[in-house]
Amino acid sequence: MVKREDNPTPSPTPGKKRKIGPKSTPTKAPSALAKGRAILAEEIVTLGIAAAQANAASLVQKTGLTPGQIKNQLAPLRSNVRKALLEAAKTT
Repeated sequence: MVKREDNPTPSPTPGKKRKIGPKSTPTKAPSALAKGRAILAEEIVTLGIAAAQANAASLVQKTGLTPGQIKNQLAPLRSNVRKALLEAAKTT
């Protein structure tokens, strides 16, 4: 009887080649296209916010929020709907 040594790292099945995944590449700076998309998305959100501010009366009726609440949600430099929309636009 032939005695085999225990090998802690099993070799692949004979006749089958191991698949090696793609090598990771270093993170690169955002491309011009990605930067352009982020600027475009931010501009669209900004224009939409301006339109929302202009139509605040209709938003009061649709949402049930007070004019002050709508104003606060559209104000810059706050943690609000405006900030969430801008962050979402930057991640696309």
